[in-house]
Amino acid sequence: MNLARTFLLWTVPTALALAAPPAFEVGPSVALRRQGDQATVDVKGLDPADLSRLAAVDWDGRRWAKLFAVSVEGQGPGQPPVLGSYRVEAGVLRFEPRFPFVPGLRYRAVFQPDLLPGHEGTGPAAEPVAVEFALPKPVSVVPTVVRQVYPSRSTLPENQLKFYLHFNAPMSQGDVYDFIHLLDADGKEIDGAFLKLDQELWDRDGLRLTLLIDPGRIKRDVGPREGFGPVLEAGKTYTLLIDARWPDAEGRPLKGPYRKTFRTTSADATCPDIKTWRVRPPVAGSVAPLIVEAPEPLDHALFSRLVRVQGPDGRDVPGRVNVADEETRWSFTPDRPWQGGTYQLAVDTTLEDLAGNNLRHPFELDVFEPVGRRIEARVVNRPFEVRPAGS
Repeated sequence: MNLARTFLLWTVPTALALAAPPAFEVGPSVALRRQGDQATVDVKGLDPADLSRLAAVDWDGRRWAKLFAVSVEGQGPGQPPVLGSYRVEAGVLRFEPRFPFVPGLRYRAVFQPDLLPGHEGTGPAAEPVAVEFALPKPVSVVPTVVRQVYPSRSTLPENQLKFYLHFNAPMSQGDVYDFIHLLDADGKEIDGAFLKLDQELWDRDGLRLTLLIDPGRIKRDVGPREGFGPVLEAGKTYTLLIDARWPDAEGRPLKGPYRKTFRTTSADATCPDIKTWRVRPPVAGSVAPLIVEAPEPLDHALFSRLVRVQGPDGRDVPGRVNVADEETRWSFTPDRPWQGGTYQLAVDTTLEDLAGNNLRHPFELDVFEPVGRRIEARVVNRPFEVRPAGS
């Protein structure tokens, strides 16, 4: 008896299958579709009648997202869905993001069959259809290298304070001092040359590292210098070595080592003075650059950021800055043609030279000794005139 019932349970559907469509359908599925550089998320396997009803609805984005939502995975509940558009085409319900999906970022797409037009509240509840996906990160074909080290010149003062290491791709962080070495003329590493900070001095993109020589071995009559001696000494040759084993943010080592060899001169204890700068004004009506030439190299990052141009109305003039000629030449190209009038070169007094001397006071300041020139203002100005050609 039991054997007969079991037989019927298995054979009746088989017999029906010979004369009618299958009793069970696969149902809708969600899949990522890529075509060239574009990617969409499709709901496949919908009934043609459901597709027709969807094509006729006039829903806003919020209503569409209740039916079919794509969101960034791992952001927790309550996060808004990815913005985009919905349409019915090629027999599927298609979601196209307003902005391309970010390679490497994981997304989650959820389709709610119960919310299809005409299905609300009818029949047994259907399970949501969900899928997670991520576009692969593009394979980098450009090897990571040290693009530039500042200061760019090959002669530096013995009280040189910092270096800027620029890379062409984001670098790994956390143990940078394992891959940076300062060598003497014999190739021997100088121990304790750099100030090792727990919070490394990276820019927000991970492309530039600020590297400080230990200030305690620069300032005179300070413990580290008295105990270990100065890092750099005048008249000697050194090499800053960047190890090729240093991995970038993707774990790939540098293309090769980088070496910057330089010779040191006597210490620089003199503050920069904008009165000594040569200012070459442009001609009114042109977009020619304003040129400023300093008699000594200045800190590359600060020179790029702490000098501004103010127009006759006192407002900052928008434009582009470039620092060149071993950090002695600053140029400014305006977004719009120059108007005639009196302009101001506004310079923040924290601008430094290579030894860390700023416009206010020298780096090695003894508070008990008088200072010949001391500036208290936050910003100092240098006026210049923009005149028509031939005037």
